[in-house]
Amino acid sequence: MNKRFFDIPKVKQINLFNAGCKIFAENTYRNASMSKVAFEAGISKSLIFYYFQNKQEYYFFILNEIVNQLNSQLSVVISKQEKYDLFEKVIEIIELKKNYFTNYNLHFKLIERIYNETDDNLIEGLQQLKIRLSQPYKELIVSMDKTGFTAKDDAINCIKILLYCAEGMVYHYDLDDLRNWDVLVDEYKYIIKSMRNNYYKELE
Repeated sequence: MNKRFFDIPKVKQINLFNAGCKIFAENTYRNASMSKVAFEAGISKSLIFYYFQNKQEYYFFILNEIVNQLNSQLSVVISKQEKYDLFEKVIEIIELKKNYFTNYNLHFKLIERIYNETDDNLIEGLQQLKIRLSQPYKELIVSMDKTGFTAKDDAINCIKILLYCAEGMVYHYDLDDLRNWDVLVDEYKYIIKSMRNNYYKELE
């Protein structure tokens, strides 16, 4: 990537980022043409390739920026208390994600692309992004208060179940309809409270 990209006015950087978000969110990687990006951004395709060596470098620039933004917000929520109740923290995280993705719905679609894109040339880079997306949840395991769990391994198992459950619910709902985010979050909160009742002991 040409470092001169960061020398252009911020508004132009954002414009090129947003154009890439739109085109890559609406198309598979193979079908997302740089001509479409250039048209959306209102610049020449040659100028995009002045800043980025090729389409793949530009694509991963877009995805990494989104992961940076999401992980930054998650880390703030996770790290603001030294020890915390896992279930209360997960509710806080799901509310944050709902607000983030309803405000930036294209970002949600691109996060989905990280897990669903099938182009063989992207596998290694996408795997690195998956690792980065999991990092805040590793911080969650380290920082949570485990004293309330009835069994030693329950805390880790709860996180796994909650993550698997969240992934399944995302595919169950049509989240292009932003109203469904509220339905999903309400249902997820109910599941979290049920798990808390089963796995957690109230401390005297």
